[in-house]
Amino acid sequence: MHFKKEINVKEFLKFLAPSVLVMIFISTYVIIDGFFISRYVGSEALAAVNLIIPVNSVIFSIGLMFAAGGGALTSIKLGENDKKTASRYFSNLLVVAIGFGVIATIVSIFFRANILGFLGVNLR
Repeated sequence: MHFKKEINVKEFLKFLAPSVLVMIFISTYVIIDGFFISRYVGSEALAAVNLIIPVNSVIFSIGLMFAAGGGALTSIKLGENDKKTASRYFSNLLVVAIGFGVIATIVSIFFRANILGFLGVNLR
């Protein structure tokens, strides 16, 4: 597979900008959230949030992986004017994402003590 035209720096930055802005937004959200939690709820609540952030990051990164990969495959098929295959790819992606969400929820409910212990939480 090859591109029909060369991609220059300006076009590359156009595609890169949304991802960078999302990461900046998420980082800013975590910082502001941490400020308000520590100021108005307390240090134990801030510690709890900081202990669970790695789990949230892993789940977010897996979802982002599915979204980027599935979106790229779907876009390629749409670019080839193969709407049937693109629709099938998108449907499969949706089923996998929902399945992953259900499995992650079930695992986090039934194994929350193990997950928290792995993260260093001392359950009283």
